[in-house]
Amino acid sequence: MAKRYRAVVLDDHEGVRDFIVEALRAKDFDVRGYAEAEALLSGAFEDVPIVEQPDLVVVDLQLSPNRMQGIDLVAELADKDVSSEILVISGHLGSAEMTEAVMMGAGAALPKPFEDFRIAIRKMEALAETGKRRRLYKVGGGSRHMDSDRLERPVFLSYTSKDKRLANGIRRNLEFRNIPVWYAPTTIQGGDIWLERVEEGLKKATIFAPLVTAAYLESAQCFGELIGFQSRFESSGKPELLILPLLCVSARDVANNQNFGPILRDYHSVDISNRFIDALTLVLGRVQNWLAQSSVAGAKGKGSSDITMQSFREKIA
Repeated sequence: MAKRYRAVVLDDHEGVRDFIVEALRAKDFDVRGYAEAEALLSGAFEDVPIVEQPDLVVVDLQLSPNRMQGIDLVAELADKDVSSEILVISGHLGSAEMTEAVMMGAGAALPKPFEDFRIAIRKMEALAETGKRRRLYKVGGGSRHMDSDRLERPVFLSYTSKDKRLANGIRRNLEFRNIPVWYAPTTIQGGDIWLERVEEGLKKATIFAPLVTAAYLESAQCFGELIGFQSRFESSGKPELLILPLLCVSARDVANNQNFGPILRDYHSVDISNRFIDALTLVLGRVQNWLAQSSVAGAKGKGSSDITMQSFREKIA
């Protein structure tokens, strides 16, 4: 009989690893434990069909010396854009390393020893559920075809290819919290059809979140996306539309930019360059509140909202 979820656990401490494995197995997980990151990559991802890949990867950040470390594994999994959700754990490293892992795409971070093992396992179940939905989405062809579900994602995350890793981390954190995100690369390599899809995504989104870096301020493609959404914002008169700049540069740099400055300085931004976890918490709160308010306003105005909170949860990839 098939298990609810698939998981792999990486920890070079056999006792800790076995406790996590057995706890997950008791929660109806098909789970395997690994002592080395290289073995996990080979056994769970390399030449492994998506349908058989894990929904959850639990990664201890500090492993045996002279071997791949947990943070390196998180970076590689993020670069591969695996469907799995990632939980990082550590009993030795500081908050800076755990923050770095979340910035790269880990869905959560927990210190060891766990304050309450039951709470930790519930967190793993929640992460695995998101990973499973993303995996099944890819198995169904979602990674190859731009279907209507993806076009109707309410948050349009605008970024340059140079900032792909950070953008992917933000996107994965939003999706874990049931907020579907449009994430198209700003350097498009698929023919004009991809440009058309980006335009459709901009028309469907209710929140435009530009990831403003030095590279972003030099990108004509990103400027086009901003102008496209801002024009819609001005012409529609819809109060449920929001432009939420995520700043990795100073507000002064943005204001002084002759192209982006006149537009972005009119909108309240969130500085994510420092205290990333706190900034991410603020971003999540603003997005969730805005979507909830838009859903209520839409329901009152039309009898039903084009995009409801229930539909958000159903469309997580």
